[in-house]
Amino acid sequence: MSMILLGISAVSAENTTHSITDTPTVSTNTADMSKTVSTKTVAENTEVSENTYINHAKTNEVTHSTTQKEVTQKSIKTAQDLSSTNKSLKGTIPTRMSVTNKITTYNTKVQLTATVVNNKTNEYVTEGNVTFKINNSPIATSKITNGKAHCTYNPINLTPKKYTITAIYSGNHVFKNSSATGTLTVTKKNSNMVLSDKVISYGNKVQLVATITDKNTKSYVSNGKVAFKVNDKTVGYGSVSNGKAYYTYDSSKLSAKSYKLSAVFGETSQYLSSKDNALLTVNKRNSTIVVSDKVISYGNKVQLVATITDKNTKSYVSNGKVAFKVNDKTVGYGSVSSGKAYYTYDSSKLSAKSYKLSAVFGETSQYLSSKDNALLTINKLNSTISLADKSVLAGNKIQLVATITNKNNNAYISNGKVAFKVNGKTIGYGSVSSGKAYYTYNTAELDTGKYKLTATYGGNNIYSSSTATTKTLTVLKNTFTYTQIRNAAISVRNQFESNKIVSTVTVGSTTMGLQDFLPLMIHMAKNVYQGKSSTPVEYKHYAPISKQTDSMKSVVLSDSQVLNIGNQVLNYYQSNSKAPEYITTSWGKFGYYNIVYTYTKMIDVSTSKYLPSSCKIYNWNTIHPTNVKSRLVVISTDNIFTTSKDKAFVNSIKKILESKGFTVKLLGVGPNTHNAAIWEKSLPDNAIQLSVFGGADAGVIYDVCTRSFMRAKANRLVFFAYHSATAKDITGLDWLERAHDDNYSPSSFKGIAHPDTYLKSHGYDYVYTSNANTIVDALLKYVSG
Repeated sequence: MSMILLGISAVSAENTTHSITDTPTVSTNTADMSKTVSTKTVAENTEVSENTYINHAKTNEVTHSTTQKEVTQKSIKTAQDLSSTNKSLKGTIPTRMSVTNKITTYNTKVQLTATVVNNKTNEYVTEGNVTFKINNSPIATSKITNGKAHCTYNPINLTPKKYTITAIYSGNHVFKNSSATGTLTVTKKNSNMVLSDKVISYGNKVQLVATITDKNTKSYVSNGKVAFKVNDKTVGYGSVSNGKAYYTYDSSKLSAKSYKLSAVFGETSQYLSSKDNALLTVNKRNSTIVVSDKVISYGNKVQLVATITDKNTKSYVSNGKVAFKVNDKTVGYGSVSSGKAYYTYDSSKLSAKSYKLSAVFGETSQYLSSKDNALLTINKLNSTISLADKSVLAGNKIQLVATITNKNNNAYISNGKVAFKVNGKTIGYGSVSSGKAYYTYNTAELDTGKYKLTATYGGNNIYSSSTATTKTLTVLKNTFTYTQIRNAAISVRNQFESNKIVSTVTVGSTTMGLQDFLPLMIHMAKNVYQGKSSTPVEYKHYAPISKQTDSMKSVVLSDSQVLNIGNQVLNYYQSNSKAPEYITTSWGKFGYYNIVYTYTKMIDVSTSKYLPSSCKIYNWNTIHPTNVKSRLVVISTDNIFTTSKDKAFVNSIKKILESKGFTVKLLGVGPNTHNAAIWEKSLPDNAIQLSVFGGADAGVIYDVCTRSFMRAKANRLVFFAYHSATAKDITGLDWLERAHDDNYSPSSFKGIAHPDTYLKSHGYDYVYTSNANTIVDALLKYVSG
């Protein structure tokens, strides 16, 4: 048996060229075979030429070419020659076909398969050809191998849907022809969408970009449309070109936060839809705030201004709020409008200095917060200070007064300090109150003449400093009369003889140093001696001293000798501008304090026309012993109770004193025992007399303060004890009337005002008690200085 075979292979590419792999042969051994080989299929579907074309569905063509032109021509010729024979050959065995259903995606090759079996034996038919059709359009003829025919088909022009696959077995001289159908489902390709996250600033436009590719081949999709969505709401569309879709989105209606960003590629004729999500982050914009430095005067209000702009565009921010702060403490707020925020700040509670000024723009739905610092400088108000010219007697104190006011409105300034200066040297300070500052200046160190007087206000936390226009302080010549010097001399003598060494003396209305008073006494003693007591003595200031050296013997000097020593003292003053610690004499070193004491006695007992012809000089250590126990203590008592009881009381005092190491003597009991020994001058020069009284007698106080008694008393110390059981307490008493039994005072005497101070001003002291120990303690305090 012989047969002619035409091999056709189906391909999947457009216009793909296939080779004829089987060369047909003609067999004449079996007539039946020639009957089964039919050229009808070739004649209907193949134009036999140098290039064989097999028509596919619609416009698709697959060109089959042979590498051997001669073989093709011979095969066709042979088929034609045998045509008549083959027409008479038909198979008798029935066949059964089946077609495998296929699913492919658009433009993706697919292998079509048909199975042919012997319908009687169910064995595979191994010979013959199968023609494949899609929706009745032939696409290829394939040779059966082991019961199967295959065709690789590329449905390039098929739209995605279902198509009918028809497979026709042509039969042969053995087998009958048969056919079967199946389904080819062409589906759309899967697309892949990629959408990128986007981060933008509030209000900006943003280009949304989606990339669409074939999910399998990764090649770009060339057409279609993409819907862009924000939080699942479509905001715009972009056409696909070269795998990209774009949409420029205006985000100005979005607040600053994160949003779901979506892109949906719409299904096309070729591709299924795809979707991707991303994140659209709208960040708040950066703001910039600028606050300016401010300089104001104390107490004024100030308008704080902040400028708020977009950091990138420099455009003004239109809303929001600004907190204004002073030294990091919020003082107020301002609303933002057209890039500006204002706040009027009352600075009246701040002192004049520099402060940190801050402005903080609060975060909004559009902008991030920003902050700026500046300087708030509160200047002090201007002050003005004025002085007046002043005149003062040399050695006197003078009250300097400065007036300090607000320079602008002349209002008084209420605090601060003023430095007063004389010839540029600060002499003291005065506190400012109600616009005035005072300082009491002692001019003792100034000679007569004119001095520059200035005052500088140091300022405070409100006002600046200021200096007054220079004025003149005139120190006038200051002179003292005989009476003024004598009164002062008596006062100093009283204090010295009460064991109180004073350092200042008041002469007339001038308080001066003891060293300044000594020359006045010497000059006045000379004036009296020369009969010129009416000539006043001029004041002059000298440097003070606080110690002396004294080794004088107890001696009586004549007035000329005392005046001669005075001349030596004046010469020392002239040369050294201070008092001498001593003057050397034939009787020893005459100490400074001893000289002062001597001249107080000379002036005390003098008159304007008389100077004592002599004066007793003491050894200073004798009348002012450093060991108080070397002094003899004598005790007298008035009639208080009974004589025995009074004696017992003073004896108890005596006993206490003796226990402390003192030598004690009782003067007696009864009236006038307090002055008998003084008048008699029977007591040692440095004796201590304690006089106990049963009553406070104004006449007695007056009597012991007379100059005659005081001179008789001299350096003896006299202390009074008023028995509290019977006497009136004179402490703080305005008036002590004359005693009812006073028969020794002048009839004009009515009593004493302020008896306590009167007694003390003459160098005495007292205690009011009935306790012996208390009396002793008070006495020892007095005599110990």
